[in-house]
Amino acid sequence: AHGKKIDRIPGAVMEELEMGPRRKTVAQVLVTVFDATTVGDSLRLATELRAAGIATEVYLKDDKLGNQLRYAGRKGMPLVLILGPSEVAEGVAVLRDMASQEQRGVPLGQVVEAVRQAVTALA
Repeated sequence: AHGKKIDRIPGAVMEELEMGPRRKTVAQVLVTVFDATTVGDSLRLATELRAAGIATEVYLKDDKLGNQLRYAGRKGMPLVLILGPSEVAEGVAVLRDMASQEQRGVPLGQVVEAVRQAVTALA
């Protein structure tokens, strides 16, 4: 009887333990990455959001913005932060609401609060 492995865990148990595919993602916001020059900025922004308790994912593949937005849509993420070279140079991030397709520039120092307000408005 000792040493037997559990081959399968029933789906209900996995969901109860939050191990199963109950939701597509818990992330509330996707932070985009344009290229190698901006990946550090994207990671710093994601770290700030996570430190504020906001579930955040960073798109780490080298991919076009359109594909990153489609990924967020497929995963059901309500918000996307677009941070490209021009945004970094201007000290802003573009906050996009995936449902309404509306987007606006937010100064980097105000991103956490803007995302928090947007998440609250979506709830």
